Amino acid sequence: ETVKVLDLLIEKNKSFSKDGLKIKSAYETLKGKLVITTGDNYVGGAEKELREKLGELYSNVASNFTAPSASQLENMEVIKERFDNSMKEFKTLMAKNETSIQKQVVLSGIPFVLKTFAEFTAD
Repeated sequence: ETVKVLDLLIEKNKSFSKDGLKIKSAYETLKGKLVITTGDNYVGGAEKELREKLGELYSNVASNFTAPSASQLENMEVIKERFDNSMKEFKTLMAKNETSIQKQVVLSGIPFVLKTFAEFTAD
């Protein structure tokens, strides 16, 4: 949602475009660490990112009739650490850029409200 509103702000307010593109790039970089954003999943598959690695680990553990192996538990810890680092990076981005984005939203008259996790999952 933040990237969508940044696109609108960049398009509507040319004086914000330089800062807006920098902020958008930071969010896109973070997104690239979390999910696959390249490749066509047919000929050129991209390297698995956090979401795909988490899904693969869950599938392997859920389909076994035995307890998770030591390597699966170790893999879970690596994925958890990577997730925690990504969340820290996201919160840092939000803290750094939220006021600037909100200011531009008000100036441009674009409605923008981020939902909480509970609101998002309720929809």
